[in-house]
Amino acid sequence: MQAEMTFLLAGRAAEQLMLTDVSAGSGGPSGSDLAIATNLALKIDTTTGLGAVGPVWRGETATLMLHDNYQMQRVRRRLEDAQMTAENILERNRSLLEDMAKVLVSKRELSGPQLEDLLGRVEPERGEETTLRGQHELHNGRSISKSDGIGDCDGFHSITK
Repeated sequence: MQAEMTFLLAGRAAEQLMLTDVSAGSGGPSGSDLAIATNLALKIDTTTGLGAVGPVWRGETATLMLHDNYQMQRVRRRLEDAQMTAENILERNRSLLEDMAKVLVSKRELSGPQLEDLLGRVEPERGEETTLRGQHELHNGRSISKSDGIGDCDGFHSITK
């Protein structure tokens, strides 16, 4: 789940790394990467039994728990840790990130074998598995493409459906 949150926050981390700030485009509605990552962080404590209270399932109304300051801080800490991991991976692979951006500027899309080849060159977090969720998801119709520039990092989505 931590790797999933890291993947979901990679676009936000790329904004922080390349622009030293994040935009409003790094958030969004319930289907946004930030919302999904937040729900995963919350599920760790509320439905998987892996949280601070141990093997407890707290039900499907878990988002109500975000009103509890203690729970909110735990979720925030998990998300910040995941974003920091993504930032560390991106920093180690900054030249690759820049190469990918150049391809996006010139071709407006990066997908299939070309994207798989580039992602295969990613140096993962030390001690982590080398398979990234993005590589797996490529086989499920995901690609990287240039966006319309509204509310996202310099006109690019990190990975879009």
